Formats: sequence, structure tokens, C-alpha cells
Amino acid sequence: MKSWFKVVLMLVLVALVGGVLIGCGVSGPEATVKSMFQAVETLNADKAGSYYTERFRESAIQSMKVTFAFILSMEITNLKTTLASQTDDTATVTYEFDIEVKPIVGEGTMKRHSSGSTDLVKEDGKWLINEPFGGFGGVSS
Repeated sequence: MKSWFKVVLMLVLVALVGGVLIGCGVSGPEATVKSMFQAVETLNADKAGSYYTERFRESAIQSMKVTFAFILSMEITNLKTTLASQTDDTATVTYEFDIEVKPIVGEGTMKRHSSGSTDLVKEDGKWLINEPFGGFGGVSS
């Protein structure tokens, strides 16, 4: 695989993982972030997309399906989350993690350390992401 394609794929993956770091159906914002990683790690776009608000859900699912089509496997390790702020219906969670991706095409794996933050909203008792997919500027290597 050409090196530029690897770089572009990794950047898309980092944005994807960062973009889906939220959750619902569990007790708090940090727990939802951790649950979301599980859905992303299994390359389940529908499950991962279910953690978005209705406004962004379909576009997130479609973007993930396209990205996941190029991935054979993904492993997320060393996940650390911190509740940066929380009100009754909003929260911000910061995160950092290591990601290892094995693409369908080419040999080897791509590894990267990433960090950032995500804003969550509480709707009908569930914490959901309320941003467009890939809207995380805090991702770094």
C-alpha cells in the first residue's frame, strides 16, 4: 500500500474513532465513551452510529461503513477518559487511546496514539453525541 494512502487511512480512522466516542444506555458520560469504543473496535457501524443524536446518526453510520470497508481488524488499547465537565443534560469527556489497525489491503498494521474530547448531550435519559462525524479537532499523534 502506498505510504500516502496509509497516512490518509490512519487520519480517517483517528477521526472516526474520535468522532464516535460517546454512548447511550449506560450510567454516565465516561461509561458511554468506553462503551462506544467497544462498538467501534468490532467495526459495527450501526451500533456505533446509534450513539449519535438523530440529527447526525445517518451520516455517521454511512461514513463509518465506508471507512470500515477498508479495515480487516482494529484494536483500541490504553483507553483513558476524564469527565471534564457535566451539567444535567450536557457533558464533555476527554480521552486518549492507542489504536492499531490492520487494513484489508497491504501488509502490516498502522499504529497511533490519539487524544481529544467530545461533547455529549442527554436525551431521553441517554448520553448521545451531538456533533457531526469527524468533528473533533483535538486528535493528535
